[in-house]
Amino acid sequence: MKLNKVSLTIIFACCMILLIHFFYTSDLEKRTQRLHREMGKFILTFVDERVRALGISSLDFSNEEFFSDLIISISDYFDLEEVSGILVFDTMTGALIYPSGTIKRSAPQDIFSATGEGIEGEIRLEDRFGYFVKYSPLNMTLMVYTLKSDLFVVRNQLLVLAAVLIFLYALILLFMDLRIRRRFAVVLKVMKNCFERAFVKRGKLLESIEPQGESRIDDVVTSYNTMVMKAEKIFGQMENRIHTLFQQRENLKKIIALYKKYSQSEAVLKISEKNISDLESKRQKISSLSIELVNYLEPIDGLYPQVITNELSALYNFVKSQAVGVGGMINFSYGYFLNIVYGAPTADEQSFMKAIEGSQQILKWIEGRNSSEKNVSGVKWEAKMGLSHGTSVAGTVGDSYVGLGVAVEESMRMLGYAGQYGVTLVTNAEEQLSTLKDFKFRKLDVVQDATGEGRINIFEIFLQEPEQIENAVKLYYHGLDMFLEGKYDIAVFDFKKVNQIFDGDNPSLLFIKRCERLIKNE
Repeated sequence: MKLNKVSLTIIFACCMILLIHFFYTSDLEKRTQRLHREMGKFILTFVDERVRALGISSLDFSNEEFFSDLIISISDYFDLEEVSGILVFDTMTGALIYPSGTIKRSAPQDIFSATGEGIEGEIRLEDRFGYFVKYSPLNMTLMVYTLKSDLFVVRNQLLVLAAVLIFLYALILLFMDLRIRRRFAVVLKVMKNCFERAFVKRGKLLESIEPQGESRIDDVVTSYNTMVMKAEKIFGQMENRIHTLFQQRENLKKIIALYKKYSQSEAVLKISEKNISDLESKRQKISSLSIELVNYLEPIDGLYPQVITNELSALYNFVKSQAVGVGGMINFSYGYFLNIVYGAPTADEQSFMKAIEGSQQILKWIEGRNSSEKNVSGVKWEAKMGLSHGTSVAGTVGDSYVGLGVAVEESMRMLGYAGQYGVTLVTNAEEQLSTLKDFKFRKLDVVQDATGEGRINIFEIFLQEPEQIENAVKLYYHGLDMFLEGKYDIAVFDFKKVNQIFDGDNPSLLFIKRCERLIKNE
């Protein structure tokens, strides 16, 4: 920054010198030319007065020598060699009258040609400029002139001196800049070596740099060393935090394992010797609901094992009671994941509707827990759910009754789509949705089926009905159709409208990003 200021100062100084030069030259030439004109006219006026004072009325050749001596004496008197020169010559022949002692006997050809026209006027030649006046009684021309080299000698010397000083100053700056660059290159090389060894060598993360003995470089060195100290401190804190996180992770694994080992069985129906003969493995229609708490371990630093166990137990107990109340059961669970089956062990044609109602009740319980004293850990749970309906193999495994098959696997796949699209409940049971009356839904997207060979529709079921849902769903469907047809500009417009109506809609935002990416790649 300092070097830039110096450079600007030099440029400004050069501009000032040039400005002064032009103004000085122009003004000096004008004043000198005025002096030429006034002096030439004054000399001729003086000659004319001398002629009249002598009482001569006419001229002849016998008086030529007398008048030449008169003109020479007057011109010599007024000739200011340091300021300007005087040249007198015959108007017709160019014979030189004054100065009389020169080797040349006639006026220079360029001057004689320049004074050929007019009675008086300015003359500008390559080496001089001046003013000429013709005196017809004596048939002579008088020219007062100044050589340019004599007029601007001081100016030229000053300009040369200033140019030399600026050149020397520029050389000094260049030398200082190269010297600073060389020293700074050493600092950068040390920094580069330090960063190349970072995360590889043992001991300190980065190394400090010794001062270089240059104030400007030492400022950088000091800042770098301060950064090294801060980096060491931050990375030390991160190392301790990572170590703590790994330790807590191992503790949580042990806690969940102990919880699963010693907590009550998640299976609702226990099989005894009295009724085991009545239950056999069979295929039946079920509705499978998979639930996952996506953020129950967020404040990992402040978790207490007993708090986690108690809160998860409260959720499991509620889900068990709700499922048993409508003829369902917890199929299996681990940690923060549950799979609930409706329509087993007793088949139920209303299992799909009961699964939706059950998911709504579970969501209300979670929201109530988040804002009440039951939330001991301070973590506000967020649930994602996947729902599927289909044929499943239901039967006994050990002493428990469970459901297995495609329906269960599909509900887990729908759970993944719920997380991907940022909604609460996703299903692929399009046939069952056609009979749904009490809940609103919308088609989210068209995706690949489990085999990867076909395409299926996935739907979002609104457990909480937002305002203006009818208009929003229509706009969403139109935007989805435009997206599938490749009309991305129109699709973006529709999805933005939906996002505005819902005051934030994750599926719409997802499609907007897709459209913008596709538009950019076109």
